[in-house]
Amino acid sequence: MSGSLVQQLRRLPPAAAVGWFLNAWHGIPALPPPAQPSPIPSLLGQLLALGQTHPDVCSCQNRLIDPVEVDDDLLCFYVEDQSVYRWAYQPDEPDPVVVGQYLDEAGWVAEQQRLSGFLLQVCLFEAVFSAPYSASAAWLPLAELAAVLELGRLRPLLTPWRWPEHPTLFHAADDAIAVTSARRGPDEKAGADVMVAAQRLEPLAYLPDRIQLHADRWEHARLGSFIW
Repeated sequence: MSGSLVQQLRRLPPAAAVGWFLNAWHGIPALPPPAQPSPIPSLLGQLLALGQTHPDVCSCQNRLIDPVEVDDDLLCFYVEDQSVYRWAYQPDEPDPVVVGQYLDEAGWVAEQQRLSGFLLQVCLFEAVFSAPYSASAAWLPLAELAAVLELGRLRPLLTPWRWPEHPTLFHAADDAIAVTSARRGPDEKAGADVMVAAQRLEPLAYLPDRIQLHADRWEHARLGSFIW
């Protein structure tokens, strides 16, 4: 992988960062051109075209779809795996605001990233699920979450998004990525869900010791010979 993930993803504009990340992480040399003519924003069109040959890049967990009209002339383009949440944008802008909605709730809530930045987050999120080395925990104590991120040199990127919990944050190190979601129970007890992933074992080699410290919180790990 050429260059540090965290440095490049912080430095590049979102649309350029998407292309760089797909090359560095997945080995995809260049994004294909979008279908023409098309009213779809350019980067979204390129990722939809890429999905024809690399379906797991943006649709391993959730689904990036051809935009379909939903409420208030919004175009839905990304749907949660079990269809309980969806994201949409208002057409006629080159880099529109993204809004999200639980299907059993009225109204839409804006994401902090416009479409290009949100699509970078999509690429990072889906990469966690397709990576050969990964681990995930639920309701990890906040102090332990801080230790996992610090030992992995994982630093925050971009702004939070709202699903599955708000805030959900993206992190990167030189060769690894992580997604964390804040949790708070009815007793106000705080914790966090975390997913960590890499293309090589070495960036996550510290995790087995942390997993054994909180064995009841870690749900899965696929770390070479260490399987949880």
